[in-house]
Amino acid sequence: MTGEQVYPRYCRPAGLRDRSMWQYTREEAKEHFEWFLTYYEGRIAVLLGYLGESLTSNPKADLLRLGNRLAEVLPGERFSFMPTEGSVIDFGKGRVLREPPMQDLTEDGVSLALDMGCLLGKLMLGISPRFRWKLYTEARTSFDYQWPVVFDRGTREYSNPVGWSPGSCLGVLHGSPRGGPGSWAWDYERMVRVAAATSPEEYKIDQARSSLAGIDSYPEDMREDERKRLLNWIAEQEQSLERKRLKQQERGRSKGKKG
Repeated sequence: MTGEQVYPRYCRPAGLRDRSMWQYTREEAKEHFEWFLTYYEGRIAVLLGYLGESLTSNPKADLLRLGNRLAEVLPGERFSFMPTEGSVIDFGKGRVLREPPMQDLTEDGVSLALDMGCLLGKLMLGISPRFRWKLYTEARTSFDYQWPVVFDRGTREYSNPVGWSPGSCLGVLHGSPRGGPGSWAWDYERMVRVAAATSPEEYKIDQARSSLAGIDSYPEDMREDERKRLLNWIAEQEQSLERKRLKQQERGRSKGKKG
């Protein structure tokens, strides 16, 4: 049931809620991460209860269905609004870009988005026993810095389902070709591909194959050169990976003989 039902706000701990993640000290980031681990599953219950939905044994289908439900409720005044003015980007030296106003998320809309991200993260954890929540601290200049991310211990790839979810909701509102109700299912499927790889090298090869499959989206005069570049890169990486495997096998046989 939605209607006029109040949507409970996603509320970070006092003292942390008025700043962005990257502004936290290391101690505050750890405090937030520990709090999040005890909080996020309750937010999934809030989301499903508000939408009157439940989960099945098919995570991708669930995410597609829930993405469509969000597309139904997000345009309502509880979750989004139209600013009176657009954004202004000043590039300096008199160069200014003025963009028209576009729908934005209300505080309830941000809460709804974050809750959908909590659900996506929970479903991602079920993809592989290698996946776990981790406090991301690798790149200070990254948007993901100090967010809780779903991390793969095998490939060292990760996803930031909670932090990225408001952007997906804005994509739904704006009709973005890269957004839309399928965004969450797409992120889930990406992590399925991550789980299928056994090393960072394997995952990079898989990504290159995906790029190869989409080569027809390139300008026609670039397609052949890009196809050759990708094929050559894939062949080189596969050869390198095979050499690495053979060395590991040889080390294993040597240890066996010594034993």
